[in-house]
Amino acid sequence: MEKRFGVLRFIGTVFKILGVIVAVLTIIGAVAMCVISVAGTAFLQTMQEGMGMIVNGAVAGIIAAVFALLAGAINAMWLYGLGEGIFLALAVEENTRKTSVLMQQYSTDPIVPEV
Repeated sequence: MEKRFGVLRFIGTVFKILGVIVAVLTIIGAVAMCVISVAGTAFLQTMQEGMGMIVNGAVAGIIAAVFALLAGAINAMWLYGLGEGIFLALAVEENTRKTSVLMQQYSTDPIVPEV
């Protein structure tokens, strides 16, 4: 059978690609946040006296990275899931259409009882 709804297939693919891109950028961003917060803490340690506020800055950066990772993961899953949902709807439509065609091919006239 011919494939229908080409634009929906394209949109589903775009959402899936965006989901993967968001996931990769989220991981890179979270790692960068951790590295920057630890490196910034090390730099501030050499510049200032008193460790209390500096250590809290590193912990805050790591906590922010974890929350950014969670938020990005949720967004990536939504985007990828939306793309998969479009493909699911298209698969249901194709299977329904195939079933309808097969039922029409194999159906015969109903037997009408004589009165």
